[in-house]
Amino acid sequence: CRLNMGAVHSVAGEPARARRALDLGTDVTIQLVKIPAIPGGRSYWMSVDEITNEQYRRLVPTHDSGLERGEFMQFTEQERGYALNEPTQPVVRVSRDEAAAFCQALGERVGAKARLPSGTEREWAARAGSTNELWYGTRETDFSKVANLADKTFRRQDRFRANVPGMAVPEWRPADIRFDDGYRVSAPVEAFAPNAWGLRNVHGNVWEWTGDTGREGRAVARGGSCWSRPKEATFGGDVTYRPWQRVHDVGFRILVEE
Repeated sequence: CRLNMGAVHSVAGEPARARRALDLGTDVTIQLVKIPAIPGGRSYWMSVDEITNEQYRRLVPTHDSGLERGEFMQFTEQERGYALNEPTQPVVRVSRDEAAAFCQALGERVGAKARLPSGTEREWAARAGSTNELWYGTRETDFSKVANLADKTFRRQDRFRANVPGMAVPEWRPADIRFDDGYRVSAPVEAFAPNAWGLRNVHGNVWEWTGDTGREGRAVARGGSCWSRPKEATFGGDVTYRPWQRVHDVGFRILVEE
């Protein structure tokens, strides 16, 4: 595993930005983009994407992100639920403690300081200069090309059997059905367009652990997930869990210090 300087790229019409790649072997890399310094601080590198199952398993081979359980009768394999274990889906069911340990182990391999971003560092990178509620606009903006949030597909209830009176589950999941991003659960990390600084899925897909600690020692995650409506995935939104909890829609991305 090694740290390579990559080419300098231009993203979404912005000035060219430096890139790095963490080589995990067997054609698996973690792509990083350089984030401009927060006023009064230093620049840093952040992973373009949430860490994927494939990347996480390079250091933790036995990890299982599992599935999102379905809501029908669970009699067949299809009815069990929706896979969260695909190679390019974001890793989930990783506690904040485990995510921090991954960053430390990764940093030791590449000879760099890798860690979880603070909430401030994550928000600065996610905003990419935007002053809106979300990098792409407001909570009223069509998010279907830029974020995996609770939408028409998320709300839809699968019907696996016909003629089962009284057994149908109603469409109960809160969602913004004006828009449809096409995903019921987490999407492959490359599925949506990046923000102006080259980061994808800074809103939705999965919540992301930060290094922040809230009240009563709770770990803080930011950014929303595919279960979140836009109003819950704004820059001000967060959720908290115990640092040891493994959650079905919480993953992480990494920061590498200069």
